[in-house]
Parts: sequence; C-alpha cells; structure tokens
Amino acid sequence: MKHRTSNHASAFACAAVLTACQTLCPAAFFTKALEFGPGTPGEKMFFWDSGVSEDGEFVLWEIEEDEPPTNEDSFAYKGQNARFIAMGNRLEDSTMYAKTITLESDYDGGFFIKGKDQKPSPSTIRIEEDINVKVHKRADFNFGNSAAYEGFDKILIGGNANFTMGDSDGCGFIKTVFNPWERYGEANPSMVVGGTVNFTKPNGRWLANAAGTQESVPSVDAFIQLGGLNGEKLLVSTNDPGARSLTLIFRSDGKRAFTGGKWTGAFSSFFRGGPYAKIVMDGGNGGSQTIQFLDIGKMADGSVDSKMKECDLDMISGKLEISTPSLFGGLNSVRFAGGEITVGENKTLGMKSLAWKNGRFVFKIYSDVTNDCGAIRIDDTAKLAGGKYYIDLVLDEKIRNIIGSYNIIRGGMETLDLEKLTVRVLNSKGEAVSGIKTEVFKKGGGLHVKLAGVIGAKK
Repeated sequence: MKHRTSNHASAFACAAVLTACQTLCPAAFFTKALEFGPGTPGEKMFFWDSGVSEDGEFVLWEIEEDEPPTNEDSFAYKGQNARFIAMGNRLEDSTMYAKTITLESDYDGGFFIKGKDQKPSPSTIRIEEDINVKVHKRADFNFGNSAAYEGFDKILIGGNANFTMGDSDGCGFIKTVFNPWERYGEANPSMVVGGTVNFTKPNGRWLANAAGTQESVPSVDAFIQLGGLNGEKLLVSTNDPGARSLTLIFRSDGKRAFTGGKWTGAFSSFFRGGPYAKIVMDGGNGGSQTIQFLDIGKMADGSVDSKMKECDLDMISGKLEISTPSLFGGLNSVRFAGGEITVGENKTLGMKSLAWKNGRFVFKIYSDVTNDCGAIRIDDTAKLAGGKYYIDLVLDEKIRNIIGSYNIIRGGMETLDLEKLTVRVLNSKGEAVSGIKTEVFKKGGGLHVKLAGVIGAKK
C-alpha cells in the first residue's frame, strides 16, 4: 500500500514535529505529522476511514484508494484539538489501526465511532505499540462518546498508554467508553493494555467505565486488563448511571512481561456512576503493583466524588502492596488464592471478610518499637480453606536489637490452626534473619507475633 502526504496539510507542517515523527517508525512505512498554529479553528474532525475531514479541509492523511491506516502506520498530531472519527462499517474488520500514536492538543480530543439509532457498528481501536496523549488546557480526551452510547467493543493497546492531562495539576480526564450491547468478563475484557497505563500529572481522573443515562440502553460492566498502573492521587471512576461496575485486572497480555506500577488514589462513583469496583491481581512472577487508597475529598477541580460502596479484591498471583486509609471502611471482600499481599510500612489494610486459601501476607517492621508495623483488620469473617498459611515479617536494615509485640491481624483468626501457620523473619533481600526468637499467639480474635533478639547473633 502506498501513502502520500497531502500538499495542503504539508503547508502547515512543523519541521521540528516532522523530524521527531520520522523516528516513530521505519521510513518504509507511513508517518504523518501535522501542526496547526494560532488562529486555527478550534473544531477539526478527521475521518479515520477515508482520510477526509468533515469540511474537506486539513486532511490528516491522503491515502490512495482511500485505504485507512494499518498496524504498520504511525502518526503524530499537534493542534488545538484532536478528534478522529470513523464509521465502523467502513473500516476493514471494523478496526481503527495504528502502530504508534502521539497526540498533543490545547483543549481536548478523542477517538469516536459513529453509528445509527444509538447503536454503533461493532468497532475496535487497536494500537500495536504506545499511545502518547498530551492535552494542555481543559484536558479532556475520550475513547468513544458516552452521550450518544457510541462506545468501542474493544480498546487494545500493545505498549504503554501515557497521558499528560493539563499544564497544572488536577486538570482534565481520560474517558473510556465501551459498547453497552456487549457483555464483558475476565475472559472477554473491554480494554487490554499490554504495558502500563501512566498518568504523569497528579490529581488526574480516569473515567474508566463511562456510559450514558438512557434507561432503554443496557448497563455496562467494564473489565480492563493492564500490565500496571502509575498515577499519583488518581481517581479511577465509573461515570453516569449506565456504568454499573468496573473491574481492573492486573495481568500480562501474554506478549509482554507484567511490570506493575504504583497507584495512589481511589475508586469513585462520578456523576451517579456505578457503586462497585473490583481488583484482580494476577501478575505471575513479574513486577509488583502498589495500590495506596486515599480518602476522597474535594478534588483539585472543585468536584466531589462519591466513594465506591463496595470494592473487592481477588488475589491470584504476583506481588501486591495495598493499603486503605484506615483499618475501618476498607475493602469489602478479599479472596486470597496465591501470590503475596504486602501491607506497607506503617500502613493499614481494612476488609470486611477474608477467604484465605493460599499465599503469603508480608508485614514490614521498620522500628524496634512495639506495634510499629502495618496491620490488617477483618471486620466480619475469615474463611481459612488452605493447607498452610504464610506470614513474612520483613525487618528494616537499621534494626539491630528488637523486643516487640506486633498485633498484625485484628479479628477473624479464631479458627486459624497455628500448626498450619508458617512465620518467617526476613531482611529486605528476602533472606532469613538469624538470632531472633519468634512467638505467635492469638489474642482478642486476632494474631500477635512477639520478636526478641539481636539480629545476626549466632545461635
């Protein structure tokens, strides 16, 4: 397939952007770069399936035989906004393809699928490698249109999804909209990111399941699989009553190794969004995902979100460091089948119920002061269904002498058989520490550990 650059668009091309863009893919493939300067009309829409803009002007690309981009085609765009529209039934296998995409706009942008009678043709957006989005001012960027119920069947990103929203903190959001007539699940996720989703500015917002409000349109249960999430004070939200629930699945896509990331923030229900969220941690032997939930208050943009009424955790494999704002009002249910759950230094993890089958709880002790470590609170029940249970106590490297009693699990331990419990004392490298005497006992329905000794002392 041959591609040729539009002469009209070339008149507006920026040499610096073109130079940077030429490195996006081999010269044999199509790379397009456009930049629109001051005075450009704010509303420009580019049709993905024909290469012709809504008004026949400023085409994003001009392609022989009107062939849309393939997975070998990369492009970069810089302008006041970046809106790309396609008719799903005019795309080959109903898919918007690209190799890499780099977009920078002043105000907003997004990818949109047009359909009829509020029911779009089944459509997918597939980016083989990375997508980089930077929006300076109002900073809204959409994948689909929740107002018209025009969501994607699938959003597939093979590499990383990098979002820089706003020149100041707390400006704007990313919205992902899915087809309300599709039924998603863990085996049929609505979105897959092979790499990590990265929000580079703090106080951002990801409306991860955005749906409309019309009662005749089905509700959406969104399932998003990703190789890790990075964001500081990031809200991950449902949006509108049609967004019933949201599940984040931390798992490799089978092509890239799971790397994980660090997310501090909260799940929230935005503008009457659904009240339920779930985390599935299945990182295998790869990296570690950190999730530090924070209290929801007034956001930097002045809005106030509602806290999710329920949030569950399915721990299958990998390493998850997780904490809640306090021992009270944390997770709803935790199903622990494998891997490692770490309660961070001086952090707490609250849950209503625990079903513990396999896996290892890790507690970090960074001082020789009694009870100076993380803790878990189980408000309701603990169901212990495995053969053995593992607890690791990881000591800070500064600790030399230790005499302390640590109340590490509060509640739910009445039925725990201590003979099936293995407790280890480790250093930060995961090595066994000698010279420490360990005593484990149940008290007040919880689990206590006493430590005493000099680290490294010979027996």
